[in-house]
Amino acid sequence: MRVISYFKEHYRLLIKSYALIVFGSILLGIGTGLFLIPNQINAGGLSGIAVILKATLGFDEDLVVLVLTWVFFLVSLLFLGFKFTVKSLVSSLLYPLVLVIISRTPFFQTLIQETFLDDVETTKTLIAGIFGGAFVGAGVAVTFIGGGSTGGVDILVFIINKYTSIKQSILSFVVDGSIIVAGI
Repeated sequence: MRVISYFKEHYRLLIKSYALIVFGSILLGIGTGLFLIPNQINAGGLSGIAVILKATLGFDEDLVVLVLTWVFFLVSLLFLGFKFTVKSLVSSLLYPLVLVIISRTPFFQTLIQETFLDDVETTKTLIAGIFGGAFVGAGVAVTFIGGGSTGGVDILVFIINKYTSIKQSILSFVVDGSIIVAGI
């Protein structure tokens, strides 16, 4: 009887974990696709790299995020192992998918255009940055609480943390800060 109870509890925790990862990935995609990328706000992470590559080489941001997500996913498989990478798989599929849908659907493009890009005002950009940061921050936090990773540069942070004694929070700050500085 205890064995059945253990498996039920384990199954419930597994579902909760993946539900948090899915929810966090959707929040991340919304924050990035509706607020940050349309306003060319470099907040670090893959979206920051995408903003830099759009400005310098003209690449579509959503495609940059898609390709780099899979590059980091494969790197994660090599350095962090199958168990961790499987939890990143959900986010590696969902986050770029949500971003591509938002970036390529006329409804969302009209919404973005009318809400934030109608005219160039500092207030609109500031509000977009605040909302984008809130959505992205919440998405990453919820995904981490679920025991997963959003993929992307988080993978780099986890790899460095695995081989050094540097905290993930400090590494995340340094990596994202470096991307922001590169964007300047």
